[in-house]
Amino acid sequence: CGLFFFDQSEDERENDGESASNRHPIKVIYRDRSDFFNSTCRSAISFAKDVHEYSDVTAIKYNPFSDADGNGVRNFEDVAFLNSLADQACPMGADFQPVLLMCVGGGMEVDTILARLRYNHCEPPLV
Repeated sequence: CGLFFFDQSEDERENDGESASNRHPIKVIYRDRSDFFNSTCRSAISFAKDVHEYSDVTAIKYNPFSDADGNGVRNFEDVAFLNSLADQACPMGADFQPVLLMCVGGGMEVDTILARLRYNHCEPPLV
């Protein structure tokens, strides 16, 4: 899990003085049941907002072991639920490409989210 800040190109610096980082929303998808995931992603959110003054940071926090939609499948195994997380971060047809930070479980969990992001034609400048 990591958050990378990027340097602006000359064109970006000249664009009305607006920083490149503030033109790309940051979307953070993370588990709330792991001290590592929770503290790492919360720290990245705080760092982006407080230190770098990013104006558009969205936290998408979830409990991997609950059953949000009541279908009998825990969230970390529920394809529909995982797809909904990706859709929140980068919906199909969005007019933006977010910087993504994910603190999620491996295997099916991350594979499902990444597949949905690709399906949505999400091409983040940073993941």
